[in-house]
Amino acid sequence: MHSAHITLAPCAPAHYPALTAYRLSGEQASFSRAPCDWLNGSIPYSATQLAVSILRDGEAIGFFVLDSGADRAAYSANPRAVLLRSMSLNPKHQGNGHAYAALTATCLNPFVQAHLPACEEIVLGVHHANHSAVRLYQRAGFHDSGRTHMGLKGLQYIYYRRIARAD
Repeated sequence: MHSAHITLAPCAPAHYPALTAYRLSGEQASFSRAPCDWLNGSIPYSATQLAVSILRDGEAIGFFVLDSGADRAAYSANPRAVLLRSMSLNPKHQGNGHAYAALTATCLNPFVQAHLPACEEIVLGVHHANHSAVRLYQRAGFHDSGRTHMGLKGLQYIYYRRIARAD
């Protein structure tokens, strides 16, 4: 069996069927919004938000949003920061290292440099009780800022990773 090739791509209509078909259950649903909430219009999009598909050998298996709008100010004072939000992976693809592969600097940073060239920091909030996500972000090179934010679903730890700008 070959190891899966994980890449990131701007979310395209061809990805919608796979991304809107999966649901998050239990604790996961309480920590993150599913792709269907974004793609079916439950959450209004803005021009400052870039929907991103996580692809495994070209198949859409996960999703997140990179938000350079006003919401990021709650997570970082850096005007060149981008907020990573609503990270999820199809449950049938979890536990295989795919989320980790997508978030590592070798995968996420070049994507951000190509699509958001002014960005120099990725920030995110992770629910304080979401221990598996905290471990994932730490393993993928994100650092605890020591700050917190009261999100819609409760207290979040704020994590960040600096990236070199493309310019």
